[in-house]
Amino acid sequence: MEHEKTYVFSSKSERPNKRRRVEPSGLDSSWSLREQTYQQLWREQQRRVQKVLDDANRTTLDELLGFVKESEEVEEDRKLPSGMILAGPSIAAHATFFDQLSERIGEETSSSFTLITSTDSANLKSLLKVLIKSATSQKSLDDGEDELITRKRKGPKILDYDLQLLHEWALDNDNPQVIVAFRDSEAFDENVLSEAVELLGLWSDRIQFVLLFGIATSIDNLQERLSQRATRFIRGQQFDVVQAKEILERIFFTITAEENVPLRLGSQLSRVLQERHEEHIQSVQDFVDAVQYAYMAHFFANPLSVFLRLTLDFTDLAKEHFTAFRNLPSFRRHIEDLLKERKNVSKVRKLLDSDQALFDTATNTIRRTQNAVDAVIQAASVLYICRSHFSQMRSVSRSAFFITALAGQLSASPTLREALLALKKCSSDVLLRILQDISPVLRSPSDSMVSNIQSRLSNLLRDVSGKREPLRSEHDNRNETQRTTIVASKVLLSRHKSNLSEQDAEYTKLLNEFVNWLSAYLEEHLIDPKNLFMHELVLYDLRAPHQGAFVPQTRHAIEQALFAPHDYLGCSCCVPTNDASEEVALAGSTPPTALLYRLYLESGALINVSDLWSAFNAILEDGGEDDSSKVMPLFQQALAELKTLGMIKSTRKKTDHISKVAWRGL
Repeated sequence: MEHEKTYVFSSKSERPNKRRRVEPSGLDSSWSLREQTYQQLWREQQRRVQKVLDDANRTTLDELLGFVKESEEVEEDRKLPSGMILAGPSIAAHATFFDQLSERIGEETSSSFTLITSTDSANLKSLLKVLIKSATSQKSLDDGEDELITRKRKGPKILDYDLQLLHEWALDNDNPQVIVAFRDSEAFDENVLSEAVELLGLWSDRIQFVLLFGIATSIDNLQERLSQRATRFIRGQQFDVVQAKEILERIFFTITAEENVPLRLGSQLSRVLQERHEEHIQSVQDFVDAVQYAYMAHFFANPLSVFLRLTLDFTDLAKEHFTAFRNLPSFRRHIEDLLKERKNVSKVRKLLDSDQALFDTATNTIRRTQNAVDAVIQAASVLYICRSHFSQMRSVSRSAFFITALAGQLSASPTLREALLALKKCSSDVLLRILQDISPVLRSPSDSMVSNIQSRLSNLLRDVSGKREPLRSEHDNRNETQRTTIVASKVLLSRHKSNLSEQDAEYTKLLNEFVNWLSAYLEEHLIDPKNLFMHELVLYDLRAPHQGAFVPQTRHAIEQALFAPHDYLGCSCCVPTNDASEEVALAGSTPPTALLYRLYLESGALINVSDLWSAFNAILEDGGEDDSSKVMPLFQQALAELKTLGMIKSTRKKTDHISKVAWRGL
């Protein structure tokens, strides 16, 4: 049963008053400062991320550009120069790499770059159409649109999938190279890809083709998909691309773990972003967009984020900011600590009564809080470097390591104890490499202690340079002997320390000194950042905004709004009948669409529209609406909205019935 749109017009006697434009006040008064701070901080983060993306595939892009340039000088042997690009299993990451490749080729060569995907190539004709259109087009400087450039010719018209068009265009443009990139080559139909390679090989004596294949699995898999004749036209060379997972690790470290980052993502939110990226196999750019959304949510929704501004004056803030600051959980905990531990009542009174004193304390403390979080990240980096030198330890990703540190769970974890035990048994060559790697990470005064141990170890190794084996400590298993004793027909095994040489004893002293220092250093700095004063400003760790934006439950929200409209409207006419149940009584005050949806839920798979109208009309009549001429438009509008939402459809079984399509909760 079809329904037409219906409109109900109601006239208003009085024109609404014009709303006055007022200046923002209260917490909204800092909005412009927060926006400027957000733009400044994210611009710096975006610069770092772009540097990671540029450096990640720089080597591979340079090799591909060299391969393309060398292909121009190769003698014509009817072979197609082909680059086999192993881009990894993440198909979403292929787009970023080929975009970078297209940009580099356009800037540094005169070749024509054509990108073809499997969605554009259902058959050979469509593939050739895309190839010819993309290769023979150029950007118009006036309007920025693609303009097809072809040679003016006489004679019969050539079809748009004939490579003769591309050949004539090449003659008009000094016969440039035509680079054809199959971004997701393994998703192409086998016959279509083979026929395309064969056809391009037959035209290679007239058009300079260079093929690039984006491969997610292996070259052998691509070779099996191509026909033998197509394979004979290919002269391939392999290129390895940095995997998307490794690029993600670098970006995560740049955004979260580098020094001098004013705003960091918390452990819970970071773990959610990592899991979302792994489960949905999304591109690196999607991860960067999620991080940018976190920055926006922090500055747009939290008025106190204005304290992250470097040049902030007391007069820039309204009194409401200080009231909100005094309601921070970390501020209340700070006040309790001052009263319990230091008995500093006068300072507490100033912080509670004086906005100027609170402003001075906040601007000074936020730098110390940021430095404390930097120290947590630095300590986690030191421990991660130490663990990386022991191959027998369980492999832990860098991002997971820092997420654990930001959660405050690294100081009491088995990972820390395992690393300290392995350090006690390491040889002199391993210790020297560890000291060399952690020295650039540490800052004074910690680096002076490490430099001292490193110089003493270097002098010791210089004295025993003629010794082939490295020095070992007394904790090493090789410096222990096992003795067997028989007592009363029982065999007893015991371990004894063997006599150490003078150099090994000196090395043991140095190693113990380093392990003791490292243990104390990690215990001091690996703290829970959420125990710091003002951590709410330097750490953003709210998962709800991200889950709603990036993993939305659209159907659940629509069903909940129709079933319980009072949750969204906040009205008193649609509240539940009692506190024990969420069920809402059917009343005439319920919105028409929500009312019809409730009747829809009580019906079967086939719904009689006449019965549905009778029940709808009866409820509205009880609600005080007696004129059926006004109720019918509401019924038709609600029915049309349910159809638009995909909950009902017309059926041919019975002309006066509609069919239910969706069930609540499924």
